[in-house]
Amino acid sequence: MKLFSVAVESLKFATDDLAIIQLKKPASYHYRAGQFTQLVLPQVKSRSPLDNWCWLSFASAPNEPLLEFAIRLGPSVFKQTIRHLTVGETVQVGRPHGVLQLPKVEPIFLFAGGVGIAPIRSLLVNSNQIKNLTLFYSVTNPDEALYCDELSCLPHLTLVATLTGDTQRTGFRHGRINHAMLTAANFTATGQCLIVGSPSFVDGMMSLIKSYGTPDSQIGVERFTGL
Repeated sequence: MKLFSVAVESLKFATDDLAIIQLKKPASYHYRAGQFTQLVLPQVKSRSPLDNWCWLSFASAPNEPLLEFAIRLGPSVFKQTIRHLTVGETVQVGRPHGVLQLPKVEPIFLFAGGVGIAPIRSLLVNSNQIKNLTLFYSVTNPDEALYCDELSCLPHLTLVATLTGDTQRTGFRHGRINHAMLTAANFTATGQCLIVGSPSFVDGMMSLIKSYGTPDSQIGVERFTGL
C-alpha cells in the first residue's frame, strides 16, 4: 500500500466534534474531484492495523494547493488523536479511490447530509459549465453548515440549506428535507440526483426522491459509514 507522508497545515473546529483539516499536498499526488483516500495516523499505536486509519473524502478540489477533509470526531482512538494533532505534525495519505462524479445531464439535484458535503464541495468548485444545479444540504445546527458562504456564491448553484435542530436561526430552512422544499426548488422526476451522507440520510432521501417517480437509474449514492 503506497502512502504519502504529509504535514498538517491547519486544524480548525467548526464544532466540538467537527473538524476541518488541511494537509500539504505532495507534488506527485493527483486525484479527481469526488474521490476519497485513507488518512493514516502513525501516532496511533495499536495491535490492530485497522485502528490507525479511516477513509475520508476530499473536500478540496484537485487544483487547490492543499488537501482538505471534513471529519466528524467520534470516540475512537483514531478520531480523538486527530483532535490533538498540531501544525507541522506528520500524517499519511494513501492513493485516491472512487469514481463519484456529477451527473452529466441537467437538471441536477444534489443531496448532502452532514460531512457528506465534503465530496460535493470538491465536485462543485470547478463545475462552472453546469447551469441547472440545486443542492439540498441538511445539518443539525448552523455551526455544522460547512462551506455555505462559498457555495452560495457560485452563480450556477441554487443552495437550499436546512437545519434539523435549530428552528430559530435565520438564513436557513428548518426541518428535514421534504416535499415542500423540493417543490419550491422545482424538483422534477426527470432530474439526475446524487445523494451523499450517512446511510440513514441516504435512505431517507431515496424514499423522498422515489415518491416523485424518479427511477433508480437517475439516482447516484455514496454512503458514509463509521461516522
